[in-house]
Amino acid sequence: MAEVVDTDVPGGHHFGDSDDLQSWGYFNRAREVYKLLGIPERIEFVLTDDGHKANGPEIDPAWRAFFERWLKREARW
Repeated sequence: MAEVVDTDVPGGHHFGDSDDLQSWGYFNRAREVYKLLGIPERIEFVLTDDGHKANGPEIDPAWRAFFERWLKREARW
């Protein structure tokens, strides 16, 4: 299962080809913006071993949970 990270320092985490310390800088800056907007809970950094792909066995649960929480509309009949 993917690891949802909520820390300023990646210490000890394994980084794939596209996730390095520079990625953390981008994420932390974006997190500051989300906090200023009053929606800090809407951003997450998820570490996986899936590589740089949009889907895979480790990342799928994370994006599905995001869709369910933030994008799914209640059925209105």
